[in-house]
Amino acid sequence: VPATFLSARAGAPGAVATAALGASGVIVRDDLAERTMLGDCGAAALGAAVGVAAVQGATLRFRLAALAGLAGLTAAAERVSFSEVIANNPVLSRIDAAGRRHQGVPK
Repeated sequence: VPATFLSARAGAPGAVATAALGASGVIVRDDLAERTMLGDCGAAALGAAVGVAAVQGATLRFRLAALAGLAGLTAAAERVSFSEVIANNPVLSRIDAAGRRHQGVPK
């Protein structure tokens, strides 16, 4: 979703976000049909591209806020399982399950 908004930006930020959207668009159908999987490496690369697009040309204050948010989430991930948070939150769980043929996650 962030890449969609960022792709409307002019110049390099929009181009980077559009590339991330294009890469996602190529695999989304097979990923949701459970024929392929983006995986952690692909998700990390796409997330990095969107992050770069978000901060390119941004003010120092915005960049510092983004860095603080990223550092905070990284620190929280050391103590909290985001998978459990998603599973225990009805709204996040529904979003996470969108497009899956098999509802629920095997334990």
